[in-house]
Amino acid sequence: MISKFSVKKPYTVLVGVVLIIVLGFVSLTRMTTDLLPEMKLPYALVITTDIGASPEEVESDVTASIESAMATTSNIKNVSSSSYNNYSVVILEYEQNANMDSILIEMQQKLDQLKGNWKDSVGSPMIMQLDPDMMPIMVASADVNGMSQSEISTYVEDKLIPAIESLEGVASVSTTGTLQEEIQVTMDQDKIDALNKKIQKKIEAQFEESQKKLDSSSAEIKKGQDNLATGQAELEDKMGAANSELIDKKMELFKQESDLNEQLSNLKENQASVKQAIESLQSAYDGAKKIDESISKLVELQQSIPTIRQAAIASLLTTNPNASKEQQQLAADAAVENTLASLKEQTGLEITDEDSLNLTITSFQSQLNEINSKLSKQGDSFADAGVSITSYQDIPSAVSKLSENLTQINTGIATIEAAQKKIAEGKTSLDDAFATLNQKQISSVLEMSAASAKLEDASSQLATGQEQLDSAKDSALSTTDLNNILSISNLNNLLTAQNFSMPA
Repeated sequence: MISKFSVKKPYTVLVGVVLIIVLGFVSLTRMTTDLLPEMKLPYALVITTDIGASPEEVESDVTASIESAMATTSNIKNVSSSSYNNYSVVILEYEQNANMDSILIEMQQKLDQLKGNWKDSVGSPMIMQLDPDMMPIMVASADVNGMSQSEISTYVEDKLIPAIESLEGVASVSTTGTLQEEIQVTMDQDKIDALNKKIQKKIEAQFEESQKKLDSSSAEIKKGQDNLATGQAELEDKMGAANSELIDKKMELFKQESDLNEQLSNLKENQASVKQAIESLQSAYDGAKKIDESISKLVELQQSIPTIRQAAIASLLTTNPNASKEQQQLAADAAVENTLASLKEQTGLEITDEDSLNLTITSFQSQLNEINSKLSKQGDSFADAGVSITSYQDIPSAVSKLSENLTQINTGIATIEAAQKKIAEGKTSLDDAFATLNQKQISSVLEMSAASAKLEDASSQLATGQEQLDSAKDSALSTTDLNNILSISNLNNLLTAQNFSMPA
């Protein structure tokens, strides 16, 4: 059949043969060398930089949020990630039937939403879809005679890779198996202890001068107290029993006067605080009572609304028995609105309908609960006075109890003032008695009393100064302790902050 056709139509066969030859030649000249077929893999990478951040910071600040966002994209199958110094890599695997073009758009939109929550050091995420053409087409090993492994790594990184990358058609070059130099930091505890001793010695030397001054002052005070005690003994021997008795009485009066002054000051402070508490509680009671009364009125109005509606409908049916349900509803709503308008004129509350009435009741109840809560906490401060407050209704009894305490305080103040008058009279009597004694001896006694008081005050100040010096010394020693400063954690933070992987 074919042979007959070829014999009968040779030109047709010739044209067909020529067409096949031309098509074959064109196909041959335009054919490209490709070891892998063109295909789209359902994988994508999200690479994000965070300059100066450690892997832990990259994980918490960047990787975690990207994983959460990418887990919600369409047709997602698996999400994995790796966090390194300065950057994060999130690997996404999708279903085989996924449309990667639309998914890449969706990924970009979700990443745009995350950018606003990142710190300034985080760069813009880069999305990369995996493609077989991205795979390396050539793998080579390198070795140099006479070089160590470290020297070969440096040679490959500094000379060989730049030379290969400069060749035409080379997209990128990566290395594996090269050595990475590291610095291991270990702490010598013996050296730290030796440095600590030197530092502590310097610090103690700085405090020695202050300690010497305190010791010198303490010795002077002790000497003054001893001299004062000797002088008082001699004076008492000279003055005799009468003078000694008068002095003791006067000093006792001075002490009683000091105690009464202190008690009077405390009572007056208590008096002011109780008055303030009574005023505060009374103000809170008035406000809470007003709110509670408003709640009662509003609740009463709320409960009467159905009755108002029924009365309005009944009134409408009386005048218009054939009124429709819609007319009845309108009449009932109008009656409720009139009632609420009247309430607004009386109270000034902005209540326009039943919903706003319910909201107002809820708001007032919330305010009342808040006041009761605050009063319950405030009542704990009055526990010593025998006052217990759980709500504003307990305020009258609390105020009454505080008023009783205030009365007791006022009585105590009056009693102390009367006692002060008696002490003043006693001091006057003692002064008259002392006037009959040798003026020089009395003057000496007063001077010794004043000197004794000054020495006691100086001794107290010296003790305070010694405590402050010891505290400052302990604080300085603790602050400069190298065991606290040169810890593994601090050194790790310092080395991480330096970020030696970045350019100097």
